[in-house]
Formats: sequence, structure tokens, C-alpha cells
Amino acid sequence: MATESLTREEIETIVLENAAKHPQYRDALIADPKKTVETQLNSTLPENVTVEVVQESPSKIYIRLPH
Repeated sequence: MATESLTREEIETIVLENAAKHPQYRDALIADPKKTVETQLNSTLPENVTVEVVQESPSKIYIRLPH
């Protein structure tokens, strides 16, 4: 699965579905998001791309604004 053929939304869906199903994956995603995403996609992201994970709480939500 090449990341070039996936949209950001598709990558996000894959990551979120796995995080919801697998607690160890979720923990890895929080600890090292870029490495975890690269492993999941079996692909290396460009060096200038960073991956940040924020976790919502009952009293705080995040809204993602596209680039």
C-alpha cells in the first residue's frame, strides 16, 4: 500500500480504526506517532513531515482544519 495512493483522510481512517481496536497500537501511536504510521502504512513519510497525536478528553475536543 503506497502512501502516494492514499489521501490524508484515508490514512487518518486507517490509523483511527486501528487505534480504536488495538490498545497497544494506540499506545505506540501516542509514544511515536510518525514511526507508528510509517509501520502501519509500510512506507516512509518524507523527512519534513511530522505527525502529531492529540487525544481528546471528556472536557476538551479538537477540530482539525485541513491545510
